[in-house]
Amino acid sequence: MSYTLILPLVSTGNVPQLTTDLILENNSNLKLISSYFSTNVKLLLHSFAGFDNNNVLSGIELYEDSSNKIIVIQQRSPTIKPFELLFYKALFDELMFNKDSKYYNDIQKVIVLDSISGSDPYLDIIKSNKYGNLYQLPTSLKIAKATVNADIDKEYFTKMNESLTNYYNETNNYIKSHQKNYADVQFNSKEILPKLNDTILQFDQDSFQQRILVDADVLKVIFSLINKTTSLNITYMNMLVYEGDNSVDARDYLLNLSEKILSKEINFKNDELKTPSSWVNIYGTKDLTKELRESIYN
Repeated sequence: MSYTLILPLVSTGNVPQLTTDLILENNSNLKLISSYFSTNVKLLLHSFAGFDNNNVLSGIELYEDSSNKIIVIQQRSPTIKPFELLFYKALFDELMFNKDSKYYNDIQKVIVLDSISGSDPYLDIIKSNKYGNLYQLPTSLKIAKATVNADIDKEYFTKMNESLTNYYNETNNYIKSHQKNYADVQFNSKEILPKLNDTILQFDQDSFQQRILVDADVLKVIFSLINKTTSLNITYMNMLVYEGDNSVDARDYLLNLSEKILSKEINFKNDELKTPSSWVNIYGTKDLTKELRESIYN
């Protein structure tokens, strides 16, 4: 039985990180593998230092559940721009594609967790045409799910990169040849909107999202994996959230993940979820039942 990798992206509200916190807190089989990633990986992240159960933590850590064949990455620090692609290549090389790695040729499924703001300026161009106001979506529809198109390979990304390079060069040349001052630039809508892709990821029909921006981190993840192998089962989940106390979003995210993708490996129920110790005095976990002066914290 091969391993399943859970990979949270650093995104809106840190909801993927909070969801991973819940997984780590509620699966006692997950054990920290100390100092798994080398400096080559960690140098591509912003600095971070923390503690959890007396363990010193870095910006990225690896946990393993050998019983259920799950490995979980917890990335607590964002990647330094513009080195995201270099980071994911280094990460996967050390974890999966290095012959000296414990997990070499032993990871079959990759689950990428992401989140997007309900006020994202590009939300309207990636969302499904079947939905109007996404703010009114029920919780069950606020999590988009997709799998990587089986026909996508290394050559596809090479051609896409060539096409994008030509497009951006043409756009830059157009601006230089037609305008003297930036304030006078007259863009048409196709030139100011980011490029989209609706081929690499195949979203479920009821997903609020049906397209992806070509500069999205998830495409850097997919490219880094497919550049080495096309035999992986890659699933992408993206949750529509709003900045604030996102602890409830994380619980909903985990329950959805548990029910729809990992029902055999992790089977959680909402009323049984334990609150991570790192959330105490940060996220409210109980209702105000008496008066406003009562604390919402544990």
